[in-house]
Amino acid sequence: MPKQTESPKSRRKWRVRIVSFMCTAGIIVFGAPYVGIHFAEQALTRRDANAAITWLDWAAIWGSQKGRIEFLRARSLRRLGSLDGFRLALTTAAEHGYSKEALDREQVLLMAQMGQLRHVEHRIGTILRTVADDAAEVCEAYTNGLLVNLRQTEALNVVDHWAKDYPHDAQPEVVRGLILKSINRVKRAEDAFRKAVALDADSVDARRELGAILLDSRRLDEALVIFERFKEDSELRDFALLQISKCHRQRGDLTAAEQALAALSERPSLPAGDIALQYGLLCLDRQRFEEAMKYLTEALAAQPRAIEAQHATAQALRGLGRFEEAAIQSQLVAEAETELSRIGSLHDQVVAHPSATEPRLEIAKIELRYGNPHRGLVCLKGVLNIQPDHLETLETLAEYYEASKETNDELAVLADEYRKRAATLQQPHVDDATE
Repeated sequence: MPKQTESPKSRRKWRVRIVSFMCTAGIIVFGAPYVGIHFAEQALTRRDANAAITWLDWAAIWGSQKGRIEFLRARSLRRLGSLDGFRLALTTAAEHGYSKEALDREQVLLMAQMGQLRHVEHRIGTILRTVADDAAEVCEAYTNGLLVNLRQTEALNVVDHWAKDYPHDAQPEVVRGLILKSINRVKRAEDAFRKAVALDADSVDARRELGAILLDSRRLDEALVIFERFKEDSELRDFALLQISKCHRQRGDLTAAEQALAALSERPSLPAGDIALQYGLLCLDRQRFEEAMKYLTEALAAQPRAIEAQHATAQALRGLGRFEEAAIQSQLVAEAETELSRIGSLHDQVVAHPSATEPRLEIAKIELRYGNPHRGLVCLKGVLNIQPDHLETLETLAEYYEASKETNDELAVLADEYRKRAATLQQPHVDDATE
């Protein structure tokens, strides 16, 4: 039987299909990077830098818009504090012809965010006047830098302008609340967090901070409503369960508190020691002192400066009849509380004398020994922003990193860096003594 030839109509149909397919493929290939960039920018607006990087990785697959993609990657990494990645992305963006002015501005924002304001503060106002679209980004970085330098009053002034220019953005109110909370203006902080939630009901930071204030002030029913909602998010579920356990324990429902802890995932993404502390407190409430000591010892091993764990340990020791050890532990707690209570007056000195280094150094030492080491390191770096060759600060940083360098190669590098800087400053004095 002879082979049938394709009709002209059939051939035209196939041509239309092929052209349609090629057009669709072209749209995907050329349009995909823009889609990825769009969603990355939306993620950055939500302050979700990790999601932005995921979208940028997808956009980069298609091979175009490389400069814009790497610029946004640099911005995402800056927000995450990944300095090496930030510098690499910025260099790649420059290699692909991205705006030198925009790249330079991002460098300024990095320095501002890190608190190195003496190098860039004079440029912030100019940037705000000339780049209206990025004003929120500039305000956030500048506010962070002011906080690193314990300049909370000035930071609140920046937040006022930020909130005025972006009245529908919840983030200025979140930052306002964090600043007010840091200077113990808890009621005003609560108001700021409530306003942030009203502006953006999905703001994780605002709801988390509001929940923490409610829990601390024992408004447990309202706190539970907030934390129960967090359970809907798989990434926040473990955090929510821990807070729910705290709420139930304070209400005296120890069974519900323990059930919440038991529902934690097999590998919860929570700070080391937090779960052990909660189990220890539950055992203490049930007067199971031996079991409580096991958990509290674990909690203190992970967080040696945790006052609540130290205080609970003293109670457990008394319950076991180990009164001498309990007295020693109680004395340590009292000493820590006394030192931490000094931070308020030291902070007042910083406000009165912004360029003074000694009260900042004293706050740092108290935080490193008794409180939050991260806040202590921030204060030390704030001293160096004022006086880069402050010898005692360099030595304190070297000592802190040397104590932890065995567990982290990066800390060993930092310890060596600060020790060398301190030794360089001491060298002239050694020469004078020799003469």
